[in-house]
Amino acid sequence: MDATNIEELLTSWQISEEIRHNFILNGITIEQLNKLTADDLRELCPHLGTRITLKEKISEITTACAQTESLQSTEPDSKVVTINLDDLSFSELYPETIATPSNQTESRNFPNFDLNTLLQTSAGGASILKFYETAGYLDNSKRNLLTDLIIKHIYTYIVNHRITYEEYNLLAGKIITLFPKESIGTYFTSPISKSYSINGRSRIARGKLVDKVRNLLYKYGDRKRKSKSECENIPPQKIRNTADLQNVHAHDILWLSCNSDPWEDVISKWKKTYELRKETEYENINDIFKHWPVLSDQRSDQLINIDFELMYPEKALNFYVNWDSFYENILKVRQTKDSSLSEVIKSLEHLEEDMKIPTQVYILGHLVPPKGRLTKKVKFTTQECIDNIFICVENTGDIDNAIEQQKQKAQAKKLSVQPYIILQGSLTNCTSPLLIIDNVKYKFTNIRKAFDTLFKVYHVLHAKYPRAGDHLYLIIQRCVYNITTKYDNVVTYISDIVSSF
Repeated sequence: MDATNIEELLTSWQISEEIRHNFILNGITIEQLNKLTADDLRELCPHLGTRITLKEKISEITTACAQTESLQSTEPDSKVVTINLDDLSFSELYPETIATPSNQTESRNFPNFDLNTLLQTSAGGASILKFYETAGYLDNSKRNLLTDLIIKHIYTYIVNHRITYEEYNLLAGKIITLFPKESIGTYFTSPISKSYSINGRSRIARGKLVDKVRNLLYKYGDRKRKSKSECENIPPQKIRNTADLQNVHAHDILWLSCNSDPWEDVISKWKKTYELRKETEYENINDIFKHWPVLSDQRSDQLINIDFELMYPEKALNFYVNWDSFYENILKVRQTKDSSLSEVIKSLEHLEEDMKIPTQVYILGHLVPPKGRLTKKVKFTTQECIDNIFICVENTGDIDNAIEQQKQKAQAKKLSVQPYIILQGSLTNCTSPLLIIDNVKYKFTNIRKAFDTLFKVYHVLHAKYPRAGDHLYLIIQRCVYNITTKYDNVVTYISDIVSSF
């Protein structure tokens, strides 16, 4: 490495220009940093505080390198030192992805990327840079996100090669270069063999990078997992539980946990893994998103539709086909004498087809008000019922506040926040629908599509209808989508509607 690199490194450590100039003037390279004596540093850097900072930073780098060299020296015949995964063999999972020793050297080409550019162009990456710039450090959530983005970026390399300690050090080096106040040990510490250990015990590799790779490779496996080739030969009639399904689709699951492109491959692998999602029990929606992070992609409404179509064949288009006639029948079954509601009904005549949906849902909420109770003394209101389907905000700046208010209201009643829609504008003049699921915001350009996806989400993600609006969701399920399930509870005050369709 040349003087330019040493200058960049010292700049990232926030070392003054004068001292950087001393290093460059004396021809000090990064490789020579660990050879500098106390007298050398005193000559290069007269300022005591800065000298202490330099010692700490240099110590972090040299310690990590020394650990790597010591471990490599214990395996002189090995061309590539591989990570210790607690005696779990990745080759047992995916034998076709591990390069053999004879060709491994030629095929290795560790991805060279600029971490700053990666973060600037990745979802959530810019927030890491902003947080560090503002706070001067990274908290644990930002460190986890940072590690996640890096590992996802080099996913293909990881599944085709056994990542080495040197490569872990390179990744950790990129992190502390961009974030100089971070400790390299947070992200990677080399393993130590018994002969080099102070207490005579070996220590496995540690750090967030190692943990992420381990979780990635063994998220769906255990010590007894069969190889991918063995699993794919299991006859369909012998696949009886989720463990078998996980084994069969282990590679697809792993790929989906790290990739969202090419989208055609996402679609293909998503369809293949449908049975696993269908048979798996999840604690909540957040748990599903942890298992299937690709659902956070803005295009994942397509994935929702795929699962819904597989779950209920020939029902996926029923919202578009039946909604308008359903609404007209509702007006006949439940007539109103409320003059203000009559005015709202009349206002539909002047609205475009897509813009009518929120008003029609609002009318439905008033024609069929909730009669359920939270407690003996607390009854759900009509507005609470509607708010569990959609809410309106005046502008973009109000969205986060509206989301927080939904959480606070639910918390006050000891309820969970189920999926709902946020519309910008008024009831009869709204735009930019957002489907809110947990902490994810899905953007739609079409209101009808947003409402259709909202309903499908409940079935695909195995979510319960919100208590305040469960009767409306059930009416839509039975009368619009023509779907009947064993969980349906057709209460008395909606039985006339359900029976009329």
